[in-house]
Amino acid sequence: MSKNNAVAVRVIPFEALLASQRMPLALDTYQRPYVWDKDKVQQLLKDLREFQLERHAGLDYYMGALLIHKDSAQRRQFVIDGQQRLTTLCILYHVLHGTLPSGADFAYRSPVSVNNIQQAQRIIEAEGLPDDFKALFQHIVFTVITVPNEDLAFTFFDNQNSRGVPLGAADLLKAFHLRAIEGGHRDKLRARFAERWENWQEHNQCQGIAGDFDALLFGKLLWRGRRWRGQKTLGEECRDGIIDEFQARTLRPEQGHRLGISPAPVAYASAQLLVSQIGNVKLSRGALPEPDDIATLPFSLRQPIQRGLGFFLYVEKYAALVNQLFGAKTQERAFRQFYTEVTLRLSPYLRELFCLAVLMFVDRFGTRDLLRFALSLDYVIGAIRIEKSYIFAAAITVYLRDASLNLLDVIAQAYTPDEVMAFLLSDSRSAAIYAAEDIEPDSTVRGRYKAAVLAFYGKEGTLDGREAWIEEQCA
Repeated sequence: MSKNNAVAVRVIPFEALLASQRMPLALDTYQRPYVWDKDKVQQLLKDLREFQLERHAGLDYYMGALLIHKDSAQRRQFVIDGQQRLTTLCILYHVLHGTLPSGADFAYRSPVSVNNIQQAQRIIEAEGLPDDFKALFQHIVFTVITVPNEDLAFTFFDNQNSRGVPLGAADLLKAFHLRAIEGGHRDKLRARFAERWENWQEHNQCQGIAGDFDALLFGKLLWRGRRWRGQKTLGEECRDGIIDEFQARTLRPEQGHRLGISPAPVAYASAQLLVSQIGNVKLSRGALPEPDDIATLPFSLRQPIQRGLGFFLYVEKYAALVNQLFGAKTQERAFRQFYTEVTLRLSPYLRELFCLAVLMFVDRFGTRDLLRFALSLDYVIGAIRIEKSYIFAAAITVYLRDASLNLLDVIAQAYTPDEVMAFLLSDSRSAAIYAAEDIEPDSTVRGRYKAAVLAFYGKEGTLDGREAWIEEQCA
């Protein structure tokens, strides 16, 4: 055993690790769902069968490192890294013994976890494993790193690469900001916001952009919306950059569960958001326009973010807003029709810019003039599609850089929607591209996009004069 400031490193068999009822292993609220699929479970069983056949006295089956935070106050050992492997082994143990190890105190809140656990159990039961498999648990070993506090645990975690499923930026941000919730009803609020986080991760969506919703929300939308300012330096989002923006750059909260509104509109001057012990939100004076709709919270996308509750409410607002705009059940029917019939014909990179600009517009002005904005935005983005046979990721930053102003800054700083539309439609380069195009509405990507635009506006021929169609459509 080696020790460094109360850090302990030991090699421990599975059965010994989960033998303590006094200090059981547990999962904290920030842990992601159990996500091992059929292939991973079957591969583990295959490995264990081979080990069982070849094992001789003294040989152990090594399953990598575990990172554990020992919390003496709560009398729990919280698994920081390794829950996927431990959960699978506990399922195997339960199938073979009819009960869980005495030192396992795992709780799963996500339906994803429940479904995957049930699937793993069915796979293991179907294997018909012999009774002598029970002896394997004495020979399945881990290197266990035990640390005395969470901050040290995440320092270790961020610098190690284990066999388990790694946490992404969103998971690390969730853990950081849960720990930042202090004061009265701390544990209840932590559990409540962890549950709400998992709910929007699982159920919110943005149709037309592939990938996990949380990666889209933090990387493609919120980080870009906050960091793509000016025109000189428009970098690409990355894990460390997202963590820096939504962790290191956040503000320490005020005492109690009071959140400042920043920047403060006149309507909310000197008011604060108050968070109850069950996570409900109200204003310290006056009333929110729609208190049951999290998307109406008085935040702005580029504002400073307070740690803990402020971060969770900020993220919930924009997760809900993205879902309302681009999910399957949006109430904006005319906008939805255009998005489905035309925008989804754009390249993925152009769709990302479209969704980001729409989110920032609605954040600034609400859904007033949303269709007219979407048509004006597509007038510019569509010209990029028509001009180029191939669209690369850099196309959107090149547009923002080379335009007379950064479109995202124009939206964030405009006083009226008309200012934004005027900026978009003043793009003479787009008009020239449409005037010169002679693409056949055929099976090519540009042709399919052109055909979709003509069909939406009820036109034939070329896209020349497309600017005038926007007012006709919105009249």
